[in-house]
Amino acid sequence: MSKFSFKPLEESDIDLLYHWLNLPHVSEIWYENLSYEETRKKYLQRLDSDWIFSFIIHCDNQPIGFIHYYYADKVGHGWWPNAKPGEAGIDLFIAEQAYLNKGYGALLLKEFIKLLSKDRKLKTLFVDPAPDNVRAIRCYEKCGFKAQGEIDTPNGKVLLMQLDPQDKKPN
Repeated sequence: MSKFSFKPLEESDIDLLYHWLNLPHVSEIWYENLSYEETRKKYLQRLDSDWIFSFIIHCDNQPIGFIHYYYADKVGHGWWPNAKPGEAGIDLFIAEQAYLNKGYGALLLKEFIKLLSKDRKLKTLFVDPAPDNVRAIRCYEKCGFKAQGEIDTPNGKVLLMQLDPQDKKPN
């Protein structure tokens, strides 16, 4: 069985993150399209954040992707205007091809949710895949997220999916 770990993002990870963000299968779901300097600035600013927490996903000590969570009531720019304290969003991607389409997404997300369940401030977790991203939706359902309906965001329509507070520990 594979062992997952989540290493807090460091400055030394920016080159790898930039490379991953420009892979076709990542850039089609992670709508940033930033230059290297823009990527560096954006993610370095987050290293000391008290509302967004970024990690490099490792599987058996190999870096395979990126995940972060953020307090939704702290995110501006029209993303979550009705968010309440204790609500957090999760975004992630698997970058390394060898780990795609093999069930790693659900396994690592379950491990990440277990880690987050220790944070008593978090009451509700949500994800927001594109409505046509069937693979991601299925992964989130395996982890206990329930569809709440489509909503409009600055990046377009998404399917808001929520993990109920009492169900924060996935199957």
